Amino acid sequence: GIQIGEAFRWFCSPYRIPYYIGIKVVRKLVSPILYMFTATLVKWIVIGKFEVGPRGKSQYQLIRYWLAAELFSRDKMQAVVDIIGRHYELVSCMYRLLGAKIGKRVFWPGTQLLFTGEFDLLEIGDDVVFGSRTTVMCGAKDRLDKVRICAGGNVSDNCVVLPGATIGKNAVLGSYGICPAGWYLPESSLWFASHGCEPVLLEQGVADREEYARSIAALDDPEEKYPMVGDESTLRPFGKAFYLRKATYCVFPLVMIIFVNALVSIFLSVVHAFPLVGALHGAAAVLYGISFAER
Repeated sequence: GIQIGEAFRWFCSPYRIPYYIGIKVVRKLVSPILYMFTATLVKWIVIGKFEVGPRGKSQYQLIRYWLAAELFSRDKMQAVVDIIGRHYELVSCMYRLLGAKIGKRVFWPGTQLLFTGEFDLLEIGDDVVFGSRTTVMCGAKDRLDKVRICAGGNVSDNCVVLPGATIGKNAVLGSYGICPAGWYLPESSLWFASHGCEPVLLEQGVADREEYARSIAALDDPEEKYPMVGDESTLRPFGKAFYLRKATYCVFPLVMIIFVNALVSIFLSVVHAFPLVGALHGAAAVLYGISFAER
């Protein structure tokens, strides 16, 4: 009992309180960044680049897929973007470092993509808009394939985009929509939800019926069919206000957003440290009679 009491007296020293709080702050602010830096090194040194083709079945290949999925899970990515800004350019930079091709002025979701980790097969054009809780898969059971979202494409909340799918320029996959494997959603077309594991067409877009039927059947069109560079038709209010600074109202710059995120994280870390500190001091006083002066 005396030994435990001495331990309480040691832990309750006021000089150690800043360390408790500091540990919480470092875990919230620094740990996710260091983790992602290390995971990125593992990606390029151990996992390597994923390519379109049959999915490997060897033990090494299986470890690669598992590592990619585990290291870059939604929770791990979310911890980083909560610091650097959920919707902004630094998220695009992070995806580029991991091998994805990402355009300009992309609006990332508040809740990160549920992604299988094959970043080398992900292509996102300029002015693309994502909704939250969307799933993007570049790998199926037997094959890996690219997922393309062309300039101005919109993937709304709770959607699923499967391997080999291409969402055309200014096309919209509405909430709870599914883009099946190998499908091409034509330019400016509008889709919603799903019926029989296929999205429901609301607006055909600019494609005529013959081109539409052929495009849906297979991705046999030339690369020019899938424009990734934006123009006036793809520019969204978000890109115009945040990146081009053409809003008629005040828009905080990215530096200010990161600063505010850091302040909020520090404040929450301090608040979350209080229960532990309070419990230690309360137990020291009630169980071992250590006075406030001794603490």
